[in-house]
Amino acid sequence: MRELQNAIERAVLVARGREVTPGDFPFPGEGPKGAPPGKSLSEVERQHVKRVLDEAGWNVTQAARLLEIDRVTLYNKIKKYGLEREKQQV
Repeated sequence: MRELQNAIERAVLVARGREVTPGDFPFPGEGPKGAPPGKSLSEVERQHVKRVLDEAGWNVTQAARLLEIDRVTLYNKIKKYGLEREKQQV
């Protein structure tokens, strides 16, 4: 049940319009998009954390909930990987 709830929350975050479509859901067996095989676990984790932060609009509380980790843990990962929010184009 928790897995379904997380999938729905994530789909709502990544949905481009007012409706959630099948393309907004991760499907079983799909790894992180754009992660070529052979990358280290650290690099895959870094990319995944960055992607979730971007999808959550860098709302750390929301991103931590989606990642199912504590906010402090997420702050530590942001620092460890040197992640920064990309500046918005005007």
